[in-house]
Amino acid sequence: MILILFSFLIIFLFIFYFLRRGFSILEALGLSAIILLGVSGIVPFIGNEFFNISYIYSSIEIFTVVFAISSISMLFLRHNNRKKINYKISKIDFLMLVLVSFILIRGFLLPMRGWDAFSLYDSRALMFLSGTKLSDMIAFSKYDEFNQLYYFSYPPMTSVLHTVLYSGGPTNTMIIYAIFYSVFIIFAYLFIRGMKINGILKFFLFVISVLNPLIFMHTKLAYTNLPTLTFQFVSLYYLIKYGKSYKGLYLLISALFLGFSNWTRSLEPLFISFFIAFAFLILKRKNSLIDKVIEGAKYLFVSMATWLIWSLYIRFTIGGLGDTSPSLLEMISKISSSLLLSNLLDVVFFVYSALSRIGLYILMTLFIFLFVWLRTKKSIKTEEKIVMIIIFTTEALMIGGTLYFSKTFSWWNQIPDSFLRSNLIMIPLTGILSGYFLEDLKTRK
Repeated sequence: MILILFSFLIIFLFIFYFLRRGFSILEALGLSAIILLGVSGIVPFIGNEFFNISYIYSSIEIFTVVFAISSISMLFLRHNNRKKINYKISKIDFLMLVLVSFILIRGFLLPMRGWDAFSLYDSRALMFLSGTKLSDMIAFSKYDEFNQLYYFSYPPMTSVLHTVLYSGGPTNTMIIYAIFYSVFIIFAYLFIRGMKINGILKFFLFVISVLNPLIFMHTKLAYTNLPTLTFQFVSLYYLIKYGKSYKGLYLLISALFLGFSNWTRSLEPLFISFFIAFAFLILKRKNSLIDKVIEGAKYLFVSMATWLIWSLYIRFTIGGLGDTSPSLLEMISKISSSLLLSNLLDVVFFVYSALSRIGLYILMTLFIFLFVWLRTKKSIKTEEKIVMIIIFTTEALMIGGTLYFSKTFSWWNQIPDSFLRSNLIMIPLTGILSGYFLEDLKTRK
């Protein structure tokens, strides 16, 4: 574990002292933690599956990769050394650090919960540590009549993180989810801090964005939903920063976290929402076509590398995941056949029932959309458009997926909680969109 801490320190020093892009201490800490989590969830798996390196050496692998990438990057970024370092910590920043400290301490004390946490994510971790590869787990399929490919149903991000912790000795894996939640609230705070609105409104938006019980509950569940939410939320933060400055570093960071998200959950193709938002930004930019193509290629390569690795791994290991990974033509065919009125009513009722607990957030989003887009003639800020694109594209994808499931699986309407968990990103996105909306109202007075 000492090497893991050194890895974190290297990433932090590289971001805060070497990049010097105006990162505050709070942002550098959050960014360092989430990068380390992402790297730690990928590198040991690749080392074990493709190079037969035992998970016992996970800490050494992670440290080596972090040190190598940081050292190589320093050779190409020397010109940034002259930029000013931001050492300031405001009182509110300090309070955020105190809050994060309490969350981390709580994470050490909480027991692991959740059915899939024990039967899938942690179970895979224990088998990894015992020397079993994921590719070996196909042998267990014959014992599961309901879901024969259960151990392959999700990418291995959280399982590998559990394994990395276990490789250092007995420990509580819930600290992983405490770190994810801490990073999530740090970046929600960074989002809201920059808005030009009343401090009380900022506090209210922060509370409804990060302290919603549905999200906070996931600090007690070792599921993939909170890690996915955090990766996507941080990716959005830097995508918006890229939209404001068009600095390539922000685009790279955004793509990196979208890639980490794809290595955590691959069932819902929510990366499409980010691609559409990125396409909007790149088409809006006044540069040459070749520059647009290069930027697009960079974003696609970095963000989709993990998805491609996982897809190829599944294809060559087990051949495919069956009906949960259909071809495009098959998906279109089943969605088309699902559009009968009787089936549509069933789907509408299912979606309504599943999302009723975030109904207020949905109504807030619809109100802002109707007010801003249909009644206001003034120009809309780019960041508002990005959030709107991701919200509506995400919901379209989720509903489309439900239509497909309704014609594929008999149990499709028995998983409302799973559907709700997959829509958790709506909660902070609504908070951020509301902040931009209130900011607009203030500037138009």
